[in-house]
Amino acid sequence: MSNLMLRVLTAVVGVPAILALLIYGGYFGTGIFALIISFGMAVEYSGLFFSLSDRLEKRIAFVGSVFILHALSLWLGLGLPSALIGLAPLFGFFIAFVLGARKHAENESNLIRHVGELKSAVFGFTYVGWGPLLLVSVRGVLNGLSFVLLTLVLVWATDTFAYFGGKYLGKTKLCPQVSPKKTWAGAVAGSLGAMAVGVVAGLVAIPDFYWLTGAFLGLTASVASQLGDLGESLLKRAAQVKDSGSILPGHGGFLDRFDGLVFALPVVSAYLWLFRA
Repeated sequence: MSNLMLRVLTAVVGVPAILALLIYGGYFGTGIFALIISFGMAVEYSGLFFSLSDRLEKRIAFVGSVFILHALSLWLGLGLPSALIGLAPLFGFFIAFVLGARKHAENESNLIRHVGELKSAVFGFTYVGWGPLLLVSVRGVLNGLSFVLLTLVLVWATDTFAYFGGKYLGKTKLCPQVSPKKTWAGAVAGSLGAMAVGVVAGLVAIPDFYWLTGAFLGLTASVASQLGDLGESLLKRAAQVKDSGSILPGHGGFLDRFDGLVFALPVVSAYLWLFRA
């Protein structure tokens, strides 16, 4: 079966399930969706960057910390108490890493790698832990469900138009050192497709959301999404793997599928905070 067919079949099964969870699950359902994304990304991320003899303990601690962060946010909401208490898993993980350095103290090379894994973990906690939580923040505003769905559709439109634009029109590589298959034609097609989706949302889908605003948000979210995709490609290149996982047929893993969403969410959140708060 071709990769395209696998991508389509996975979308046919996955997209209705996601929409049902978001539409009928309300705020809690959005939090569960964010938790699923973070959990899957955390499992894959920890598998890429923990390689020393204590990697299993580190992976369990890392994934557990991300889970605790989301559990606290679901329990307390996304106000100041949750944001502050959400630091507890990160500091706990940091302390565990510092104490764990004793295992590698006698081998300077391993100690350096251990500190490198700590740096990767702190970045990863922000990337795969707090990043998807913005879904819940967006869901909490006026017409929040519409903006959550719009963000997802903008990212999906970017991926779809970029895929076909690159496949049939792409010649000039976008960043071959990081991602050999991405092209400028694909990037432009992805952005134009997202802008079109934004225009439609501005015209028919969201009250008091003008088509020009939709086009601008579509463009900026698309660019951010593609930067996120490139960033994740860089992570995979550093880890010397082709895909972060294989749980989503045709799409790879959670990092492969939701890397763009994590970067697009801050753009949408910033728009909501600046202009619709």
